[in-house]
Amino acid sequence: MQLSARYVSPVLLLALVGCHTSALDGGTNADAGCDASSCAQQDGGTDAGGVDQAWDCLGSVPPAPNVERRVPVQQSMRLVSWGTGTPLSGLPVKACSQLDVQCGNPFGGTSTQTDTNGRVDLVLYSGFRGYLDFAPSTSTPSLLPGIVYFVPIPDKNATDGALVSHALLHTADLESIAATGGNPIAAEYGHFAFRAVDCQGNGAAGVTVVAETVTDKTFSVYMDSSGTPVSTGSTSTDGRGVFVNLPSGSIGMTLMRDGKRIGMSNVIIRPQSISYSLLVPFP
Repeated sequence: MQLSARYVSPVLLLALVGCHTSALDGGTNADAGCDASSCAQQDGGTDAGGVDQAWDCLGSVPPAPNVERRVPVQQSMRLVSWGTGTPLSGLPVKACSQLDVQCGNPFGGTSTQTDTNGRVDLVLYSGFRGYLDFAPSTSTPSLLPGIVYFVPIPDKNATDGALVSHALLHTADLESIAATGGNPIAAEYGHFAFRAVDCQGNGAAGVTVVAETVTDKTFSVYMDSSGTPVSTGSTSTDGRGVFVNLPSGSIGMTLMRDGKRIGMSNVIIRPQSISYSLLVPFP
């Protein structure tokens, strides 16, 4: 999911990648080597003035960070199976601009594959707005094809060399989620898995995500950190959720908390495919 063209605080950028926090699987990557002191900024709490640090980026608009454009940045992803955490090796992947909806002209003009650990290393550039397009491999035919957005946007000063894990859904996973929503999966539609985070980059509880374009078959399911659906109409402490049966096209997603809009993004939805992204707040 691409971010709207709004300010994202440097603190949030660093929190999202400083400990290589997983975008959707709710954990810290084993390769991170992050200790208590280096992750202290993600703990939330209140400051001396009684302000909730989890949401202290809301309502203030400091100067936008100076992101050097067109400077090479290494971006690494590790793709694993939803629930089991098994590395997804041999997946065909390619980086694509957000304007290239079908990824017909991949960045660098070619595709590559994940290694035996499910990892892929890419050299993009600061300010690159786009996504990683992936397809099932011969060893994982049940994996749903889809895209993973580069969030936060690559920045030489904040995200260079970061390793982020994403847990991807297989057909059976989506069917299990859909069973809790009361509607079957419709072949003509696509889907969206997200993790809402707060200003510190932690999973955000109490956030409702609203899709601007839906059908009578569209529904959303919020989950806890284990992937178990929760009965509330908003995120649990892990911030995870899935939209099932969204129409194809670019769809706006609005984040609501305590009756107020705290964020907005757009996501590309393809039929019989699933899109993944962090959803971040904006001031």
